[in-house]
Amino acid sequence: MPGTPRSAGAPLGALRIAVDVGGTFTDLVVADQDGHLRAFKAASTPADPSRGVFDALDRAAAAFGVARPALVGACAMFVHGTTVATNTMVQRAGARLGMLTTAGFRDILAIRRGRRPNMWDYRSPHPVELVPRHLRRPVRERIDGRGGIVTPLVEDDVWAGCRMLREHDVEAVIVCFLNSYLNDAHERQAEAITAAELPDAYVFRSSDVLPLMGEYERYSTTAVNAFVAPRTIHYLSRLQRDLVSAGLGSPMLVMESTGGIIDLAACERKPVLTVLSGPAAAAPAAQLFGDCLEERNVVLFDMGGTSCDVVLVKDGVPAHTEELQVAGYDIALPAVDVMTIGAGGGTIAWVDSGGLLRAGPHSAGADPGPVCYGKGGVEPTVTDANLVLGRLDPDNFLGGEIALDAALARRAIEERLARPLGLSAEQAALAVLRIVNQNMIEAIKMLSLERGHDPRKFALVAAGGAGGLHAGTLARELTMREVYLPREAAVCCTVGMLHSDIRHDYFQSHFARLSPEAVDSAARLLEQMRSTARTKLVSEGFAADVIEYRPALGLRYAGQQWQIPIDIVWPLAPGFLPTLVERFHARHEELYGSRDIASAIDLVDVRLTAIGPTTRLKLAQQAARTDEAARAAPATRTVWFEGASGPVPAGIFPGSSLRSGDLVVGPAVIEEPATTLVVAPGEEVRVDRYGNYRLIRGRRAQEDLHGAR
Repeated sequence: MPGTPRSAGAPLGALRIAVDVGGTFTDLVVADQDGHLRAFKAASTPADPSRGVFDALDRAAAAFGVARPALVGACAMFVHGTTVATNTMVQRAGARLGMLTTAGFRDILAIRRGRRPNMWDYRSPHPVELVPRHLRRPVRERIDGRGGIVTPLVEDDVWAGCRMLREHDVEAVIVCFLNSYLNDAHERQAEAITAAELPDAYVFRSSDVLPLMGEYERYSTTAVNAFVAPRTIHYLSRLQRDLVSAGLGSPMLVMESTGGIIDLAACERKPVLTVLSGPAAAAPAAQLFGDCLEERNVVLFDMGGTSCDVVLVKDGVPAHTEELQVAGYDIALPAVDVMTIGAGGGTIAWVDSGGLLRAGPHSAGADPGPVCYGKGGVEPTVTDANLVLGRLDPDNFLGGEIALDAALARRAIEERLARPLGLSAEQAALAVLRIVNQNMIEAIKMLSLERGHDPRKFALVAAGGAGGLHAGTLARELTMREVYLPREAAVCCTVGMLHSDIRHDYFQSHFARLSPEAVDSAARLLEQMRSTARTKLVSEGFAADVIEYRPALGLRYAGQQWQIPIDIVWPLAPGFLPTLVERFHARHEELYGSRDIASAIDLVDVRLTAIGPTTRLKLAQQAARTDEAARAAPATRTVWFEGASGPVPAGIFPGSSLRSGDLVVGPAVIEEPATTLVVAPGEEVRVDRYGNYRLIRGRRAQEDLHGAR
């Protein structure tokens, strides 16, 4: 983000640092007290992600002209986004698990819900259970559907199970009993015995991880939590120790799947919260850049090297889901509703056996990467297509750090795509972009239209190194309001981490037919949750009067299987129930196209989100240009645009030459060190007061953005 650079040797002041460890790069963003941002990248080190973190810190320290301890010591807030839990699930490289469960129910993890992701596919097996069947040990006990004890816990079964699990060298044990969400006495007994018998193992009980109705969801979430625990906790604990040794004076905070941040203690209790640690940061990033636009309805798509993540913010609130699935395993904890597809710069284009052009889901990744990288890749990718079409400068990619070989890219597209399809290299490259763009359009539709939202009422924020190359096309096809490209688009999610709040979520099943008495009972439960949350956040340094509480009730029509969370205002106002009923009917209709006013409504669960507000990131504003004549005349390059019959000359604008208030009329290409914005004919871009780019179609741009914010 542009701003007044700090001279080497000048006092650092209080800094905020965010680090996001990705599959290819570790991104680091430093924000000073005035909201100026500086971004740095270092190669990720999968074998030991902390090496990449400290490599990025060293690059930042060198740029600030200080040693690493001085930079880290000046940090008042350090936020980390990690892929350790995600990679553990994808690679199935987690802990060796054991399980203690109610006798007769050891196969719940295998049976699942009896449904398949693809109802037409009867052959593809589900992923193997995280706990092998011989390590799921039955325990005689039983609690009924009202929380009453039917069969007392047989402690001998627990001791026998622990002895057997010790012989198999399990690293973590989950304790999952039926109906423990109503009465967890037996789980607590078994947990205490297991912790004493297996002192070196991690022990998690389902009533602590997910105290909600639904035995499969509760068991599966607890299993994932234990599976990722050793690697995740070990990595984060060691990283925090190393950062403290390097001079960090504040606790390390970790990005979690809800788009909030938590401390290490919360991670140790529920490491499953970090399975979307990186992508979830897109939600606060969308809120931040929505604030820059003064726009509360935003769709952000983050197109990187291997994939594209899409998130939606409606009325300033990110969309969340309760049905998260990672690597085929179900997690029933709240998370940002992120749509991820295989559409990135490294996405491979290919011709199938039927002669049809495809793009993805396979990716060339960083090694060997796109053909134009010259590292041995032979399969043409989206980056190769953009290069052949003149949208990328082969001598100015990633600020000149990587020289692209346009001849290699053209040869690969000609041999593997153009000739089999009977097209020219440029026509084949345009076809590749049409396919990958359509894939992203469908992802945006799934997150908007299929959730009851009209994309025409949203602005599109482009993020990731490749986002600006495709954003204009996506917005045109979806007739979205406008496109917003931050200058730091390549580290957009990392910036979002600095715009996040401390967040803790509490939930409890509370089944009853909706009535005034049921609402009163739910209110008492909410008050207990508020007390717990207040104690937690006060211990973390927040004053009680600044804590924000966001309660919700899970409601469903009688006979339905799944509930809908409905946000409520606390404290409850007189006559609240009719308003709640109408809001539920309206939300059901918004999601599913129908309402049933004659049906009874069930209250299923009570939820509370407690927020410890941090100092939100406020970006530095840039002074407007005072002398238009001082702007350098752009160079030109021949560029192919979608829908054009041939190449056209386009103005090439280095981002460093543009300032607040400048107008760029397409056809044009704006080049930043780590991202590129393609401006098609008929489109215009205005540089806003933060130095970021606002793209709008047609003549309306001059009218709407004259005197841009």
